[in-house]
Amino acid sequence: MRNSLLFLALAGVGALSASAAADPAWQHAADQYVGAAQQEVGAYHKQVDAAPAGQSRRYADARSDLAQCDRLVDQLKSTDPEHFDGLKVQYEKTRARLVLDLRQAQGN
Repeated sequence: MRNSLLFLALAGVGALSASAAADPAWQHAADQYVGAAQQEVGAYHKQVDAAPAGQSRRYADARSDLAQCDRLVDQLKSTDPEHFDGLKVQYEKTRARLVLDLRQAQGN
C-alpha cells in the first residue's frame, strides 16, 4: 500500500512537470527570462573585458562569478520546469555576487 501511494505521488509529480513543460505560457516566460539573462550577462562581459590593463587580479572574482553565470544560463536554456526555479535562484545569487565583485574591482 505504501509503495502504491509513493508511486501515485511520483506519477503525479511527473505529470505535473510534463504539463508545465507543455504549457506555452510557461515556455514563453522561461524564454523571456533566459533572453534577459543572456543580455545581462553580455553586459557584464563587456564590463569585465573593459578592465584596464594590469588590473586582472582585481577582476578575478568577477571573472569567476561571470563564468558561473554563463554556465547557469546555459543550463536554464535546456532545463525542465521542475528544475528551472532552482537554477534561477542559483543564477540570481551568483549575479548578485558578480555585481558586488564588479563594484569592488572598479573601485565603486
